[in-house]
Amino acid sequence: MSNKLISVVIPAYNAEKTIQKSIKSVLLQDYSEIELIVVDDGSTDKTVRLVWEMRKLCSQRNIKMSLISQKNTGVSQARNRGFKEVTGDYVAFLDADDEWLPNKLSVHADHLDQSETIGLSFARVNFMSIEGGIRKSSKHSSNTIKPEDCLSSNPTISPSNWVVRKKAYQEINGFKVSMTHAEDQDFLIRLLKSTSFHIKGLDQVLVNYTTSEQGLSADIEAMYLGWLMLMESLQNEEGIVPLYSQHHSEYCLFLAKRATQVSAKTSMAWKYFVKVMFSKPSLILGQPIQLVSVFVGLLHHSQKTILQSFNAYCKAKLMSQTKEVKNV
Repeated sequence: MSNKLISVVIPAYNAEKTIQKSIKSVLLQDYSEIELIVVDDGSTDKTVRLVWEMRKLCSQRNIKMSLISQKNTGVSQARNRGFKEVTGDYVAFLDADDEWLPNKLSVHADHLDQSETIGLSFARVNFMSIEGGIRKSSKHSSNTIKPEDCLSSNPTISPSNWVVRKKAYQEINGFKVSMTHAEDQDFLIRLLKSTSFHIKGLDQVLVNYTTSEQGLSADIEAMYLGWLMLMESLQNEEGIVPLYSQHHSEYCLFLAKRATQVSAKTSMAWKYFVKVMFSKPSLILGQPIQLVSVFVGLLHHSQKTILQSFNAYCKAKLMSQTKEVKNV
């Protein structure tokens, strides 16, 4: 087993409902060489107090915990600020509403130890509802990730699913602070295009990734705008612009699929599914299985929404009739 120090960075903004669960998932790791850095990004709730309440548990696990408070500047800046404090060889990011499985860090540390050329290790995730249930799990991406893979989707799902080699992070100067959506895809592309490091995946579920209407990743419209910003920044890159239409259609399909993972976003899912059909109908022939999968998911969630609305209508109607009978 690896014995390299792993620096865990948690950016947090108004995370009072979830921050302690996230920190506990770090404390429950079966890996011993850990330091924890929490960056409070200008929270106005009880986040800071709840983080400090975890000091004793961190001390019992011999984990050094640091808390940095700053004005609200966004998740990219918060991650970069946390990185300034790291002393480990490897860096793991954890969003304040996500949780790790107990073997997360040990598995990734061993993976990174296998080759100095691996700059970022990722795995599979469970997509969790805000209530704590598993919606589904991501598929395995065993092949080495290429830059173009990060344009049609995010093959790594989330930075909560990463463990990064410190040298790799330093070579690209971290996250682009002007971006709060698609910043992870931008990070992956720059890592692959500007360094000699590789990005490789593991066929294990190691993260419980929360999908909710409140989280950044559930903000489908902002994700789309972030993607457009990403494409604009890459407009001079060779081989990117000629494939814009293809990447655009595939990313819209990715957003439609992501939206179905948050049932309340059914209308948004349909919107991006229709975008796929109109922008590049030929995608039907190229990715029929994915299209059918998303379409079935849409029908399932739409049916559920219709049934919920119908039940609510029936209840309201029954209550109204009951009142009328009482009045008579």
